[in-house]
Amino acid sequence: MLIRITGGTSGIAEYLVSGQKNDREFTRDELDERVIIDGDLEITDFIIKGMEKEGERYLHITLAFKEDELSADVLNGITSDFKQFAMSAYDADEFNFYAEAHLPKLKSYANRQTGELVERKPHIHIVIPEQNLLTGQNLNPFGRVEQQTKFLEAFQEHANAKYGLASPQDNRRLEFTSESEIISRYKGDLFQGSARELKELILSDVLDRKISDYDAFKNLLTEYGATRTRNEGKATEYQNVKPDHQAKGINLKDFVFSREFIEKPEADKRRHLADEGRRQYESQQSARATVPELAARLKEWHEVRAPELKYINSGNRKLYAAYRSAERDDKRIILADRAATFYTKHRKEQDHDRNNAELRNFRGRENERTSRTDSRRLTADIADNLRAAGRNIQSTGRAIGDIEPARRKLADRRASRAVTAVVQRFGRDQGEDRQLTRAAPQPRDRRSADNVTGQLLAAAREEKTEAKAAQLSEFAQIKRELDARRLLAHLSKTHGVIPDKYEITQGKDGGDRIKAGSRNLNVSDFLTQEMRLSFTEAAPILRQVYAAQQGRELVEARPSPRRDLWQAFRQAQPDQAKQKAAEWETQKKSEHERRAAIRNDYQAERRALQADRSKSGAERKAALSLVRMGRIAKDMDLREQIKAERQQLKGKHNAPYQERYRAFLAERANRGDVAALAELRRQRDTTTVPTGPNTIEGVTKKHDDERGAHLAQKLAYSIDRAGNVTYYSDLEKRRALVIDSGQRVTVATVKDSQAVEAGLRLAVQKFGPGLKIEGSEEFKRHVIEAALKTGLRVEFDSKAMNEELQRRRAERDELQARGKAFIANEQATAPKQNTTPEPERTQQPKPERRKPRGYER
Repeated sequence: MLIRITGGTSGIAEYLVSGQKNDREFTRDELDERVIIDGDLEITDFIIKGMEKEGERYLHITLAFKEDELSADVLNGITSDFKQFAMSAYDADEFNFYAEAHLPKLKSYANRQTGELVERKPHIHIVIPEQNLLTGQNLNPFGRVEQQTKFLEAFQEHANAKYGLASPQDNRRLEFTSESEIISRYKGDLFQGSARELKELILSDVLDRKISDYDAFKNLLTEYGATRTRNEGKATEYQNVKPDHQAKGINLKDFVFSREFIEKPEADKRRHLADEGRRQYESQQSARATVPELAARLKEWHEVRAPELKYINSGNRKLYAAYRSAERDDKRIILADRAATFYTKHRKEQDHDRNNAELRNFRGRENERTSRTDSRRLTADIADNLRAAGRNIQSTGRAIGDIEPARRKLADRRASRAVTAVVQRFGRDQGEDRQLTRAAPQPRDRRSADNVTGQLLAAAREEKTEAKAAQLSEFAQIKRELDARRLLAHLSKTHGVIPDKYEITQGKDGGDRIKAGSRNLNVSDFLTQEMRLSFTEAAPILRQVYAAQQGRELVEARPSPRRDLWQAFRQAQPDQAKQKAAEWETQKKSEHERRAAIRNDYQAERRALQADRSKSGAERKAALSLVRMGRIAKDMDLREQIKAERQQLKGKHNAPYQERYRAFLAERANRGDVAALAELRRQRDTTTVPTGPNTIEGVTKKHDDERGAHLAQKLAYSIDRAGNVTYYSDLEKRRALVIDSGQRVTVATVKDSQAVEAGLRLAVQKFGPGLKIEGSEEFKRHVIEAALKTGLRVEFDSKAMNEELQRRRAERDELQARGKAFIANEQATAPKQNTTPEPERTQQPKPERRKPRGYER
């Protein structure tokens, strides 16, 4: 676990609910399942919006994890421990605290800049409004965060040890981000940026030369350019190397260039790299003992540092100087005295322990005028009451017999009325602009409210849905028969699952199980428990993948994009923001011009009619009415046209990044780039593969082979965004012959002998002689005839087709043999000609031809 603390002024509720932020394509509902752990988001958002202050209004804490799965008990325990740590110096009625866990549905995605695979892990978001609900003053339990680093790290490492979590100190390569996204790809992709190639060369030399001495490593660096040592002698020491051809040096801050890594034995280096590069499921480990130094530091936080941040400040110089010079025990006495003074001032001393008396008497005082401070205290009471209601909702539901009556009795009566009353008071005091309003609703309304009660209700409803579905024979059959590898491959394309992280086993019922950490999940439980999908979302996936399995469609996991093509794509992209702004500006200008043209035409016609004295008043009135109606019709047509144009622009610029990548690949493939075609097919969805009635597939080779990608170069062709190549008989593309989808060849026209022959030749070139023919009997006959005509060596998976081909070949061979025998026999039985040369004949004079009678004149 890693703790990150930031702050904000507004928008945190919208971010948690919708997930929208700059440069993100996915909504929260697509990214994660939200699990409310503590507090009420509606109340938290209300408090933040009601603050009368400029600048930062709330703390946003992220607890990021390396583990792929954590139980609800662990998530709740960590949150509770952090709350106790962070709010050590505050009573419960002084602060508002909200926490929700995000459990990834989208397990990975491609980074826009690099194309690298980014894994997403569970993480917790905590929000603390920076206002003391008791006093109305500022609240910041950490002061300047950078000055509390040692205490935050102490809690972080204590929690990691207590719950058996991975520590960033033991995972120096791993990048915990504010969203707990961990870049997992390692081998071949360890380094990023322009210095990647140089760093790879240096690391290769370290391994090849078996360098285990740090001075030898520094000598190696001199071969690449001038070197410098940064932070020499410190724990953060690192080397800088400046090649001759570069203007600036390159910092070698990566762990593989640290003294610790360099001085590892050779075997340990390679083992470390192999372990880091292997994609494996990260599970929670056994608890560890907390280091005594960390325990002492946490004790110091609770006894001294946390109260200091609340009660001691440099504004009271006399107190500040006395406190700074005091011993530890004296400091504790001063802090205790300051705490007593604080609570005596802001509430009655006997009320210090908080017995919720105000909340119990709240209904009888609804019509009393309440101060703003009382409203804040009541808000805190409401939050506590909601938590109590949430803890009791399930047991009460069982006692009553239904969860919904329990919700009405506890959540509605104890909490909802109190919330409404406080809202009304805040509304009178602060104006309508600060009325309590629910954050933007989720795309799927699975939770009645963003609080613990709503979370428990949603979980109970989901359990009922799953229990009902488990009784259906349809899903029992799917769970027993569905190929888990096929499901993982499908999810790799839709939800970024990395199939290599999971092992497939067999259950007692013969059905596949997917091993996720210590859990062996059937295909249905994998979707609901590991993928965090509701059964409503999981059911259509199960049906779709099972239907594809019944049709024996090929499903392969989507790989990461090829680095060279992704980089080419990135470089080919114009500045999207500027292009988008320019095109929208052009659109608006065009709209303005067209509206102005309609308006000008109307005004010109109206002036002409008004000036026309040849018409009577009634005629001019009628004509003006027609002109006005004509303008209305033109305006309506223009509005529809503009609506369509704007929708097209939105579609163009809001298309998912992967879709634009496929469009880029399709464009290159149409220019003859075979590598782009192969990448296009690797990235496509299997639903885009043509499944025509007359197809030819390989028997033993089921993956795409690009040997036949452009076999018929003399034919015209086109490539769509799914990588399907359609070949045509002429340059005008008037008659399609075959469609090459990589996995199969589809013949467009059965009765066209040229199409069948082209399809057969292409299939043999791609898949080899072993072919599977699917289609009509007529198509199969034409394939056999094409095989006979071309003399191609083919072997069909159909016994009947092979026998027919052999029979036709035998008939052909017999006819040929008979023909040859007949010719030979004719030659043998023909009379022999005299080969003796005849004597040379003397040429006799030609007899004189007499002229016919009557010829002479």
